[in-house]
Amino acid sequence: IEQARVVGKAKSGVLRLTVPWSAYKIIIAPVLSGFQKAYPEIRLEMSFNEGLVDIVQEGFHAGFRLGDRLTDGMVATRLTPPLMAAYSASPGYLAQHGCPEHPGDLLAHKCIRYRCVSANRVADWLFMVDGRTVTVDPPAHLVFDDFRGVIEAARNGHGIGWSLRRVVEDELSENSLETVLDPYVIEHPPFYIFYPEQ
Repeated sequence: IEQARVVGKAKSGVLRLTVPWSAYKIIIAPVLSGFQKAYPEIRLEMSFNEGLVDIVQEGFHAGFRLGDRLTDGMVATRLTPPLMAAYSASPGYLAQHGCPEHPGDLLAHKCIRYRCVSANRVADWLFMVDGRTVTVDPPAHLVFDDFRGVIEAARNGHGIGWSLRRVVEDELSENSLETVLDPYVIEHPPFYIFYPEQ
């Protein structure tokens, strides 16, 4: 948030950010209280948006996105290391349907998929198999355009969902979700903050 404040040249007033919910959970939520104490005169406005946003046209000071989802003409600063994927399901779902041992086993499971808002397509499920990246396209039992829906549906026993591991750490710690296929998961790009070059 401090980087966004510097970009917006704000010590008071409104600081507008566009943020995917997963970036909020990983980056902003842990430091929000400290930021508000340090800058009580700043009103922070966040728009949760999974799609690519023209921050200049929409009136935002900065945006947060995965490295592979940045718009042209923007300056980007890396905020996280690469992020590991997590395929997870509730213990109840796994007890009833079994635990997939290989990515191909997902074809026989109920899967909760994520629709990329900007591309308007269901996101690929990528795995590392025998040293190469492979795509598995299991049938979509449910599809959400927000990761909160994917995670909640998985917690409620509706199938196996994909997200970033750091996003589901709380659910894993409280045992409401369990990961599957850990030896096959891949890294995803880091989160970046981006803002206009000017």
